[in-house]
Amino acid sequence: MSDVPIAETAVYSALALAAHYFPKTVDGDIRTAAPFAEAASLVSGKYRAWDQWKELPHDEKQRIAMVCSIAPGELADVRTFSVAARTLLSPLTADGTSSAPVMGPFELVGTDPFTADSAFPRLGGDPLGYVDRLTSRFRRPSARPKPAEFAGPGTWLTREIFVKNVGQIHGRLQIPTYPQFAEALGHDGLPSVSTVPYQADLPIPTPELLRLAKEIDLRFPESKRYLHSTLAKLFEVLKASDTVSPKRS
Repeated sequence: MSDVPIAETAVYSALALAAHYFPKTVDGDIRTAAPFAEAASLVSGKYRAWDQWKELPHDEKQRIAMVCSIAPGELADVRTFSVAARTLLSPLTADGTSSAPVMGPFELVGTDPFTADSAFPRLGGDPLGYVDRLTSRFRRPSARPKPAEFAGPGTWLTREIFVKNVGQIHGRLQIPTYPQFAEALGHDGLPSVSTVPYQADLPIPTPELLRLAKEIDLRFPESKRYLHSTLAKLFEVLKASDTVSPKRS
């Protein structure tokens, strides 16, 4: 089966996103609809102005950005988007009757396809999963190469290079065996890094820093000694107190 055209994929995906993030209530119907205006806004690239954007998880931000990246630029205009959505969801025959598929992914709200401004989703209750399935062909595996395996004890040869008037050469490396290093480490055995416990106040050793700055200045001619005086002026401007950072006595 051939892939869905990109513009159609963008419209359907944007409608699914709008149905999830901006569900619209419709009088006389228990279902919520996907508004065309909000769907167009999501593919316009202006989603960062949305007040809820910062609260979204990273994977949801990536999903919205993906849909925006594949959407043709003209769909950012709500009028153009609305026409595209109406055309997809209710294509008319020569006699003016609708030939829209009965089991399409969306159903226009209202009886007039020329004025509809939203659509009911028929996605089985999982609009975000529908978007992922629809856009899966645009996601490519990472091109980042896998890290090379670590070298263990033994003799290793470097890659060959060509040297003029010499020919092909390579280096040789001998890695010895140690009591705690009998085989190469795996990437799952890399050292871990942890930070120090949180401290509300970080004491700054002002006198020690000034004394060290003076010692460093002694290495240079008197005309080039500026570190101690600059640091002293900085601490004076900061007006460090004894409760946080002891001030120079």
